[in-house]
Amino acid sequence: MNAIVAGFTPDAGGHEALALGAMLANARKAKLLVTVVVPQSWGYPVQGSLDGEYAKFLDEHATKTLDEARQILAGMSNVEYLRSTAASATEGLVEIAHAHGAECIAIGSASGGSVGRLFMGGVSEEIMHACDLPVVMAPREFKVAPDAPLRRVTVAYAGAASSERSVLEALGFAARMGVPLRLASFAVRDRSMFPTAGMGSSEEEVISRWRDEAAQSLERVRALLVSAGTTLQLETAVSAAASWDAAMSGIDWFNEELLVLGSSKLGIIKRVFLGSTAHRILRASPVPVMALPRMA
Repeated sequence: MNAIVAGFTPDAGGHEALALGAMLANARKAKLLVTVVVPQSWGYPVQGSLDGEYAKFLDEHATKTLDEARQILAGMSNVEYLRSTAASATEGLVEIAHAHGAECIAIGSASGGSVGRLFMGGVSEEIMHACDLPVVMAPREFKVAPDAPLRRVTVAYAGAASSERSVLEALGFAARMGVPLRLASFAVRDRSMFPTAGMGSSEEEVISRWRDEAAQSLERVRALLVSAGTTLQLETAVSAAASWDAAMSGIDWFNEELLVLGSSKLGIIKRVFLGSTAHRILRASPVPVMALPRMA
């Protein structure tokens, strides 16, 4: 079954997840599974039948929350509204995803971050670390038209073997979505690159050389994909700046775009674990990010 799970809560993050999930489901021509996770009731006798009252409250809350989602997605036909009773949001969303053969799980940002950027909270961190499926996260206040199509997939490429797997995963995803794939490399001029201050023209020479090498590396990957028979439109982009925000802003982005990041080789196999660079890219990304689980 082609399906996208969207974890919905009656707040801004839930609305972001719905917008993202609907965009992906429409592009994929898949079923959108809007899922509300409610905690398990106590499950043992409580004086005054409090357990029954608590269970009734949770049921009413889930019904009200799903009704809100129905109003937001009114007119969308490829959608199913589900509730899951579980010990945690992560457990409930993953169970629904596995039961329905979903391709990924869409979530919103936590509150407190900058508008237009992704912000990780306790729940989103837990979902990414525990999930064996790709997790797609929307920036704060992410909005698209109800029928807006996904326009492009960009994958961050660093030249390592893990990046090559990310490229192949992104290629397959872009092909299923029917959109172009862009290969992008990013760098920040920090102390690790230039430990001596005031290098002037030497710094610019290093940056220029890195740009050339990154562009050549991306072109080699693009040529390999073409020789392998892909018919997708392929693009490349390179950006270096003094900060990650500036580096991410150094190339163009569609609002209806997806950035794909691979997991660190240090993470647990079949779980999402972003390394320090990927975390910085995620926080600076102006578009939704798909984090891939690490494979063996």
